[in-house]
Amino acid sequence: MKKLLLSAAFIAASFTSIAQVGINTITPQGTLDVVSVNDTGLVLPRVSSLDAVTDGGGNAPVDGTAVYAVDIDKACFYINTKWICLNSNGTTTIEEPTPSNPITMAYIKPPYLDSNDQFGLRTVISDDGNTIAVVSRNDSSSAAGIFSAPLSGSNAGDNSLSSAGSVYVFSRANNTVDFAVEAYIKNANPTAADVFGFRGLHMSGDGNTLVVGSVKGVAYIFTRSGTTWTERQSVTKNDGNGDQFSPNAISQDGTTIAFGAARADSNAIGIDPTGDGSDGSGNNTGDVFIYVRSGNTWSQQAYIKPSLVNASDGFTGLTLSSDGDILIAKSPGYDATVSNGGAIFVFRRNNAGVWTESQIIQTPNVSTNDGGSIGTSLSGDGLTLAIGMRQEGSGTNAIISASGTIPTDETAANSGAVYIYNYNGSQFVFETYIKAPNAEASDFFGQGVALTADGNKLFVSSLGDDSDANGGFLSGDSGYAAALADNSATSVAGAVHVFKRSAGIWTAAAFIKAENSDGSDRFSTIMVTSNGNTLIVGATKEQSNSTTIGAGQSDNSITGGAGAVYVIDVSGI
Repeated sequence: MKKLLLSAAFIAASFTSIAQVGINTITPQGTLDVVSVNDTGLVLPRVSSLDAVTDGGGNAPVDGTAVYAVDIDKACFYINTKWICLNSNGTTTIEEPTPSNPITMAYIKPPYLDSNDQFGLRTVISDDGNTIAVVSRNDSSSAAGIFSAPLSGSNAGDNSLSSAGSVYVFSRANNTVDFAVEAYIKNANPTAADVFGFRGLHMSGDGNTLVVGSVKGVAYIFTRSGTTWTERQSVTKNDGNGDQFSPNAISQDGTTIAFGAARADSNAIGIDPTGDGSDGSGNNTGDVFIYVRSGNTWSQQAYIKPSLVNASDGFTGLTLSSDGDILIAKSPGYDATVSNGGAIFVFRRNNAGVWTESQIIQTPNVSTNDGGSIGTSLSGDGLTLAIGMRQEGSGTNAIISASGTIPTDETAANSGAVYIYNYNGSQFVFETYIKAPNAEASDFFGQGVALTADGNKLFVSSLGDDSDANGGFLSGDSGYAAALADNSATSVAGAVHVFKRSAGIWTAAAFIKAENSDGSDRFSTIMVTSNGNTLIVGATKEQSNSTTIGAGQSDNSITGGAGAVYVIDVSGI
């Protein structure tokens, strides 16, 4: 266990509560009122170690759990991911769970696979980690509609409709290792080059609502009951294809969806509940539509444009908060300070359903063309915002707080960076600048960013990482530094870095590679469950010919890049 000695006194009153159950008393004065018999005391449950304690279902203990740990000879309470233990001298010690290496729980391949399918282009996972959906970008099947497993009669392998695209849904029971195909989803009238799933894939927290975008500028909403999926509606606006209309985000409960059109040409400014963006007087200004659910139908609540609109800004949505009341949007072409430096716009919805723009954010060391690719993640409580700028070019590999000097050099083009902002009650305030510990030019660190619900654990993918290491490494491992330093793979093998925050300080915690990592695999499409226990990573150019879940990782026979997805246990980090 990791220990931190505190000088605070132990609060004995933790045993006291309020309600109406008594033992050896007929007049209980609290939730549990125990009167001693023969002057004996209350004995806490004895456990072999704190690491062994769970909620009974294999998950972390419930806050308020009290035990006596035999190995350290201390009485301890579990609060907010840590154990507070009483020492013999009256002080307390904070005992953090012993870190453990990331473990690949499942290696996911679809039952139908061909060269250049790019399975894993987009990946999503439900909050409980038991449902995942994966885009197979160039799947060329002529199948139409939804097929439940087994996929007999689906035409899923016929290859007669080039790059039509598809989405596979996989599920498992109660966090077991074994995933299985649950459904194979296509739009009802597929055509060649639809690339179904290319322009967005988003899932509600319970895994029961799925939104899929296509190159043709049409978005599709699906819902699940039990294991049965149903297409509920399709959504498009104006010239959906040319405007690049696509789903941007979905709230945790699935009731709010943000759609964006980065190439829409409206010159409108501000927010209009019924706006449609049809004026066409601008040029690639972009816009966002908010839809809300009533029954099994979603309808428009707001049409959102920023307060500053210019040609080629490409304004579009990125992230919704868990409750759907905060929208994070981007303008990659925003150039108020430097050309195409990019900016983040924050919008908030009040209880009456009215949206307002609340903030414009530019990173502290914004540089020309940094805005070319921006990713964001918002913590579940809406208080921590991570902004990934994969085209940032500083040559440092440091983590620097807002009080330090943020570098402005451009000595490592496209090395990438992540910026952490905290909400202070009125706006997001810059907290920390994070670089990969092995930062190099063209690593594209920040390709993907994912925060846990509490905002204290951050996952960042690095598309261009070229380490030839395999598996996961904790920052304290003997092999961690060597894995970071390795550059023997060809470019874009891909990797994921993990960072943790404690008392406002961010530190590198782990480095994760595919167990069968190879050059050009592009191990970088990420999402994490809100509790931070399960990470899903797509590698769109992985080359195994396997069509069996969990098998054939060592195969490299599909040179065009078939793709694979990895489900990784990161609960121990």
